[in-house]
Amino acid sequence: MMRTTAVAVAAATTTSRSDGRWRGRLAWLLSTAAVCLALPACNDKPQPSADAAAVSVELSPVPKPANLAATLTVGKPGETWAKLRETGGGPARLLPQSFGLLVSTFLGLPAAAADAIDADVALTGAALSDDKGNLEIAIAIHVRSGRDLVTRLSAGGDAIYSAREDSASGITLLEAKPGKAPTGVALGVLGNYLLAGREASALTQAGPYAARTLPKQPAPQVPVLVSLEKRALSGPVAQAIREAWKGKQAELSKLDDVNRQKHGGRAPDFGDPRAALAGLSGTIDGFINLLQSAASGRIVVEPQGDRLEVNVELDAEEQGAAADLVAALAVGDAEPITALPVSTPIVVLNRTTAATRQASAKSMNEGVAGLFGDRLTVPDREKVKAVLEKLSEGRGDWETYGVYLDQGKGGLVYRALVSDPKSFDAGAKDLFKLLTVRALAEPLRQFAGEMTVKQSTAQVPGVPGTTQRALVQLKPTAMRAASDKTGKVSTETQNVELLWAHANGRVLGAASFDAVPVLGALFGAEAEPKATHKSDAKVSQALGRVKDAAFVVLVQPLRLGGGTVLAPSSPLVVSFGKRGTTGFLRAEADQAGLEMVLKSVALGQ
Repeated sequence: MMRTTAVAVAAATTTSRSDGRWRGRLAWLLSTAAVCLALPACNDKPQPSADAAAVSVELSPVPKPANLAATLTVGKPGETWAKLRETGGGPARLLPQSFGLLVSTFLGLPAAAADAIDADVALTGAALSDDKGNLEIAIAIHVRSGRDLVTRLSAGGDAIYSAREDSASGITLLEAKPGKAPTGVALGVLGNYLLAGREASALTQAGPYAARTLPKQPAPQVPVLVSLEKRALSGPVAQAIREAWKGKQAELSKLDDVNRQKHGGRAPDFGDPRAALAGLSGTIDGFINLLQSAASGRIVVEPQGDRLEVNVELDAEEQGAAADLVAALAVGDAEPITALPVSTPIVVLNRTTAATRQASAKSMNEGVAGLFGDRLTVPDREKVKAVLEKLSEGRGDWETYGVYLDQGKGGLVYRALVSDPKSFDAGAKDLFKLLTVRALAEPLRQFAGEMTVKQSTAQVPGVPGTTQRALVQLKPTAMRAASDKTGKVSTETQNVELLWAHANGRVLGAASFDAVPVLGALFGAEAEPKATHKSDAKVSQALGRVKDAAFVVLVQPLRLGGGTVLAPSSPLVVSFGKRGTTGFLRAEADQAGLEMVLKSVALGQ
């Protein structure tokens, strides 16, 4: 697993042609590891042999390479691997039990070599990058005796490697003999460290720093730490994102050209794909600028046994996109989520300021105008602008969106602070009126059917005061029903009901085929905390660990199937926020939820 953590950074940040071969080898090795539990040698925890007794070898440190991109440190790899297996549940227990066996399996070494691995001394790694963003990565794994390991692997007629010393680096390179050892990974030994990388050049360039310098630095206070230099953020990481988007953009542009040719070169009747691609390109460029204006970063992995926590942090430079983003964030805790009904297995919390809401309204208005172009008349553009401005004025500093599922009843819920109830209601009512704007209504009619909106007020049991109501009626077109091969599309009119009301400076809303019970449950949770996420100890504790967040997502995968609250709690919490001038993305996965995700991945679901 430690090796997997290091390779993940490399796989996400390089365009080397050997990536496919490396990922293929990773899949092969993990498959081999999954079979190991069936073998007695894999089930038993390896014990050190007499000739593998620890031999002290002192290596002097080397200077920090000028092209250093990232470093990896796993303080106690044996202990960390045990916690990772425990946290991952059943699927993770199919992997090798001991860290030594994991290393030997992953690197294609004989199982007998597992007892040479010292699981109590830190594992380290270093990544160097060239000007094109390509990486050279070396992982250093402490062994009980480097000399003994070289002898085991290279001496005798049955040896699967031959040993050759690289005089410049002092590394003994282990070169695979044809047909006897895997060739997808380069191995070497320096002192009492086994070095692994993709190519021998990675060992000779990055290996000395990983094995001679990093082990002498103060041990991190976290189980797994990947430190990212500015060179990595502005080089390999940014380059990988840029290349990935470049390929996808070319694919989508080609598809748009083909569609235009089929229609005599005519532009699409509705939204313009080229405008959408331009908008996405701007978003990608903005994210790359964010990375390039960061001074450094870190990835921290902490298996806790009952949960797994991962933190990604970026330190902003004094000026630039990263500094501007961090400064604009409004942050707080996840308390607003705890007040929602326990039957909301998916919840999103967003915190904003008046300034960011105004900027968001302006940006969204420009995006809509760019997407529809001259299909959106000037008066209609003004309508869109007015709606977005009213909503930005009416909304408060936080809002939550949720998916409600309870015993066959479902819908969407909304709970938020309001700064101006009248502006909010006016903006919400006008938002539904936009469905009659031709540039917006025509695509909906083509793809969904004829749509009408009726607005009124209502008195809902359990909801104080007057409730605002919007009834959206959709009648699928005969053409859409005829083209549906599943036979599930009916031409009968379908109703979607939207209700919202105000209470104590907040607005509570629901959308469903029958929104009355959903809104009732939302207001019921306001009066009865026992029916909220706050009453669920596991969820409440997970949300309580969220601090200084601007954006939070809660998902309970075990409760998504039928939405029953009888299913075990399985909180997955992702938050984005800041601490000082550092922006962070934090993810926490409960063991039950993580086990379900791993099972789904293993089964290809």
